[in-house]
Amino acid sequence: KALRGVKHTPCLWFFFGKNTNRSDKSGLGSMQGKGEHVDDVRNDGTWHLQTSGTKIWHIRPNVSATWPSASAPTIVPADQTNPAKLSVKMSAGDIIVLNTRLWFHTT
Repeated sequence: KALRGVKHTPCLWFFFGKNTNRSDKSGLGSMQGKGEHVDDVRNDGTWHLQTSGTKIWHIRPNVSATWPSASAPTIVPADQTNPAKLSVKMSAGDIIVLNTRLWFHTT
């Protein structure tokens, strides 16, 4: 019942990357994810499958967005020096479904 009215589009995006050790012969060092952002999408969520390795997502609500409920969820910070964020560690085979328009995110 929670997914009624959810809109999906026929679009697919694939992002490939590999973190390498700084001593790797390529000399590229570790790959960094995109800085904190929200996506300009019209769909209600995106599905992210971690096919190998691990990745940590840091997410926080976009309080300026129009939420389906009356307001954005509140996250209580662990300490007062950092903004309130959730950290989600993804491992091979994990899926996260996230409305990337409503949640600021970085990896």
